[in-house]
Amino acid sequence: MLQRTVIVTYAGRRDRLHGSRLMRPAVVLVGFLFLSGCGQDTECDSLLDCVRIELQKSNAQIVDIQVLDTKPKNSQYWLVARGITPGGEAEGSLENELFGVFVIDESFTHVIQAVDVFPTPRWRDYELWIATYDAERITVRGRGATYHDNATQKSYQVPL
Repeated sequence: MLQRTVIVTYAGRRDRLHGSRLMRPAVVLVGFLFLSGCGQDTECDSLLDCVRIELQKSNAQIVDIQVLDTKPKNSQYWLVARGITPGGEAEGSLENELFGVFVIDESFTHVIQAVDVFPTPRWRDYELWIATYDAERITVRGRGATYHDNATQKSYQVPL
C-alpha cells in the first residue's frame, strides 16, 4: 500500500490541492474509497477527491466538497461532508447539494464505508452535524442555517 500524507487546513483557507473550502477547522486527508466501484484498489489524490467520487454517484456534477464534522468511532472515525455543483446555483434541483456520512480508518488514509448520501432540504442554507455517536451508531442532525427550519435527524447503525 502506498504511503499517504495528512494535510491540516483551517477555516477560511483553501485546500491547495483542489480549491475546496472547509467550513471549520478540519483535517484534509489523502485516501481511498471502499464502496461500490471506488474501493481500495482505486487511488484518490485526497480524501476530498474520494468523497467527491462517492457523491458523484448520486449527481455527476458535484465538484466542491466540504468536510463538516468528524468524531471518533473506536479505531475509526465518522465523517460528515457536503458537496455542491459548480457555480453554486440550485438550477431547480435540491440534488445539486448533497450531504454524506462516511466511516474512515484511524490513520485517516481511506474511507471504509459510505453510510448514506442525501440531498439538502434547503439550498445552500443548511447545516449538518454529528449529534451523538458511539462505536456502532451515529445520529446526525441538521436544520436551515438562517431560520432553523427543516430540522432533520438521521440515525445509522454500522457494526465494527
